[in-house]
Amino acid sequence: MTVHALGSLSPQQFLNEYWQKKPLVIRQAFSGFKDFLSPEELAGLALEEDVEARLIQQEDDQWQVQCGPLEEEDFLTLPESHWTLLVQTLEHWLPEVKELQQAFSFLPDWRHDDVMVSYATQGGGVGPHIDQYDVFLIQGQGKRHWRVGEPKASIQEIRPHPDLKQIADFDAIIDVVLEPGDLLYIPPQTAHDGIAIDASMTYSIGFRAPDHNALLSQLLLNLMDSEENHQSRYSDKDRQFTPTSAQLDQDIVTWCRQALTSMTDTQLLTAFGQLVTRPKYEQEPQASITGEELRYQLQTSEFSLVKNGDSTFTYFYEQEQTSDAFLILMADGENHKFQGQYGVLIENISNNNILPSKELENSFQDIDFLNEIASLINRGCIIIKQD
Repeated sequence: MTVHALGSLSPQQFLNEYWQKKPLVIRQAFSGFKDFLSPEELAGLALEEDVEARLIQQEDDQWQVQCGPLEEEDFLTLPESHWTLLVQTLEHWLPEVKELQQAFSFLPDWRHDDVMVSYATQGGGVGPHIDQYDVFLIQGQGKRHWRVGEPKASIQEIRPHPDLKQIADFDAIIDVVLEPGDLLYIPPQTAHDGIAIDASMTYSIGFRAPDHNALLSQLLLNLMDSEENHQSRYSDKDRQFTPTSAQLDQDIVTWCRQALTSMTDTQLLTAFGQLVTRPKYEQEPQASITGEELRYQLQTSEFSLVKNGDSTFTYFYEQEQTSDAFLILMADGENHKFQGQYGVLIENISNNNILPSKELENSFQDIDFLNEIASLINRGCIIIKQD
């Protein structure tokens, strides 16, 4: 499959003109596109216990929603038209689907969420709605009619079913039929509605969009685990006498604000990194190894350390990037701390996904570094591959 995800646009042009600003259609962005699985195989996935799936049916103004795992009988009684099957996180079950995400590698890894695929019969769809995140829609087999509104236009939410959020009809600025290989980009909070013209498959590349509540929850968990923050107790050594015993004083506000403003950049970035790298499915460890055992392997054989394709890495330096600055790596929701001298090595495996063992020769004697790498291996974030 030849991938030209943005057509004639450069990544920077797309980011400047369209990203989170306005929708875009690119014809034949994926020339010669072939589906990754058949409708029957998709239905088979929806029967699995751990697969997140939904079956949505429409008859006139009545909607039905069934959440997975589905049963074979659910498919045997379906009508010929006006139903849709959706399966989330397809890349976890079919790793080759990751090539769709790679077509958008001009966006940060931590921004990538998942690939959802929908199969719809004639007239099938989920109704007009909005998403709170960016999405690229790639048309597989069949044709689908899409209407897209103005971003952030005033809308009225309706609930034709308790498990289905829809919106009232809207004015479309894009009205188009997508054919295999066509691409539609939809920014957040943009009304859209897709209806299958015939039996069709659509692949939705979604992007993470954490909100403040999620960040604050992660930050609070981190602060509660920190011994340092447990020492920051309220103090009132300069208290003045007051005749009331129940009223809160204004200095309480000052103390509370100090608690919020005392958070460091490292604490904020660590919490954010943990939040956006947290996996939907736990990795299966590929090995159990200690730092000492890793040292022995480094001295006796050649191999490569490879980032697990299902893992998400992101990192930052605690201070200006120097050999003395610590690099904090967030991998699948957990953080690992490395001395700055190893920053280039961690950057390489984070961005290029592979690190030959010969590049670790200068780390043989640093057992703390090797223990951190071993921890990543034992968590399944890094895999050892023999050369």
